[in-house]
Amino acid sequence: MGPLAIATGMPFAVCVVKPSLVISLALWAIAGTGMAYQVQVMSSYVRGVPPEKRGQAIGIGASGLMGESRWRARRRDEASRTPQAVD
Repeated sequence: MGPLAIATGMPFAVCVVKPSLVISLALWAIAGTGMAYQVQVMSSYVRGVPPEKRGQAIGIGASGLMGESRWRARRRDEASRTPQAVD
C-alpha cells in the first residue's frame, strides 16, 4: 500500500511545471485513480475491529481522513500568509 500511496501524489508533483490543460486533467485522473489504495487501507483497518464495532470504526476512520485534509489545508494557508509589520 505504501508505494501506491506515494504514487498517488506523483502526478501532482508534475503539475509544478504547469503542463497544458489536457495533461493536467490526465494527471489528476491518474491521481484520483490512485486513491483506490484508501479502500484497502480502510478494509484492513476495519477487519481488525470486532464486528459489533465496525460501523463506529468506519466513522472514526473516515473522520480522521477528513480531519487530516483540513489540518493540511489550514497549515498550507498559514504558511502562505505574509507576516504583518508590527508598529
